[in-house]
Order: sequence, then structure tokens, then C-alpha cells
Amino acid sequence: MIYVFGSLNVDFFMQVEKLPAPGETVIGGDYFTAPGGKGANQAAAAARSGGAVAMYGAVGDDQWAATPLTALADYGVDVTGVYRTRDAGTGYASIMIDAHGENTIAVASGANLKASADGLKDVGMGAADYLILQMEVDVAANWQALEIAKAAGVTTILNVAPAAPVPDTALALVDYLVVNEIEARTVAQALAADNIEDMASALSKAHDLTTIVTLGSDGALATSGDEIIRVPALPVTAVDTTGAGDAFIGTLVAAMADGLPLEAAMKRACIGAALACTKPGAMPSYASLEEILALT
Repeated sequence: MIYVFGSLNVDFFMQVEKLPAPGETVIGGDYFTAPGGKGANQAAAAARSGGAVAMYGAVGDDQWAATPLTALADYGVDVTGVYRTRDAGTGYASIMIDAHGENTIAVASGANLKASADGLKDVGMGAADYLILQMEVDVAANWQALEIAKAAGVTTILNVAPAAPVPDTALALVDYLVVNEIEARTVAQALAADNIEDMASALSKAHDLTTIVTLGSDGALATSGDEIIRVPALPVTAVDTTGAGDAFIGTLVAAMADGLPLEAAMKRACIGAALACTKPGAMPSYASLEEILALT
């Protein structure tokens, strides 16, 4: 089972010719709402890739809660671990997408900051299971989730997005650290490194974990001890890059849960991430396992 503890949002998308500069107003085109949140996106991607997935987090007691919950349930994700709170509204993201598929995102966390890891204590997690975490919930709850998972022998995956420092005590509980280049530099902080490959290696050696760095159109790399893996991206014409990193992580973990070695799982994840860039939105753009395998 793949457990995801993290954020659930409703995303509001607007298409613009170019992203506005500070103080600038631009006229948009089409707009739409869609389910989102890094946690929910990763859960959906894992389920679309054939994984058995359970989502844990919080939504508001409002009309927006149904947007991520219904979508996840439709993908086969168990959402019984998501609770409603009256203390905050469902998380909300405002996303602008330019003509090249690049985006600017602002997030109101809302109920995500009320998420508690307590629900993970009694679910019977074990050594065959995986736990995925991001950084859109309260960090204290994240670190509690790590402690619960490691006590049960679960394989842990931390996606440091949005970028934020991570204490050494938390990194000691992480098996796979998944970051982009900006996030890698934030986590590495004082570690000396001349390039992203050296930085990933330094992180792996300093904290005895596997570091995976997503590199956009350059694919991804992974380091574990002295081992380095590089996987190319699938070339596509990007329509919207929103949620591509989440597609990578969900597809990656589903592949690992299916028994694939890391390099093969990364290849599958790079395909899933690339395909996610070819359609608008995050969760609605995720490919099925069959679509991914057809390009493997």
C-alpha cells in the first residue's frame, strides 16, 4: 500500500499570454477549476500508475472539499483518512499558465495546516508499504508521520516542495529524498558542492539516503552512496507543466511498489511526468499505466 500524507486543494487555473511582472495586469483567456494539492496530485498519479493508494490529510467543511475528494475516489484512492475541519477552508491554489506552458502559483493552505498524522497510527503499516510526504502541511505533522512510518518499517519518500530547510533528525528518517534543483540547494545548505550531481551525492552520503533530483527537460538523476543514475526525459511539447513533478513522484513510487528497481522506476516516472505536461491542469493530465507502458 502507498500512503500519502499531504495537501488537498482546489486549483483555479487561468491561461495568459505571458505571466505578469510585479505591478502588471494582464488579460487572461480561458479559466477552469480542478482538483489539486501536491499530496492529492501524487496520490492520483500513483493510483493512475497502478498503485494501491490511501490519502491522509484535511479539507474544509465547505463546497470546495468535494473537488479533490471526488476526483481521488474516482481514481480509486482510499480517502477515508481525509477529515473535514470547520476551523479552516479547503486549500486553494491560484495558477496562471503562459503560452509556453510555464506557470506561477500562489497557495492558500487553509485546512492543510490542520492535517494530523494521528490517523496513520492504527492503519497497520508494514515493511512492504510506502509513505509519501511533501511540504504543504504543518512540518511538525510531517515529522510525526515519518516517525510513525519508520517505527513500522515503512519506506519513506520526502518531496521537499515547496522548498524549505529540513532538520537532520527528519532526514535521518527518510529513505528517498525527491527534490528539484532549487529544493536540493535549500536542503543541502552548508554542504559543499560544485554542481547538482555533487550536491545530490553529498546529501545522500551525509544523511544515508537516496537523493533523486528532477531536472525538467533534462530528465532526472539519483545518487545513493557512490552510485549515480541518470535518466533522460521524454521529449514533448509542453502545454502546462503544473503538477509534472507530482506525476513523477506518484509514478515513481507506484513503480517501486510494483517491484521495479530504481532506474526502471525513474524511467517510468519520467514518462509519466512528460505526459502530464501535454494537457492542461495537474491531476486531470496524469496518464494511465497503459499509456505510460506504451512508451516504455
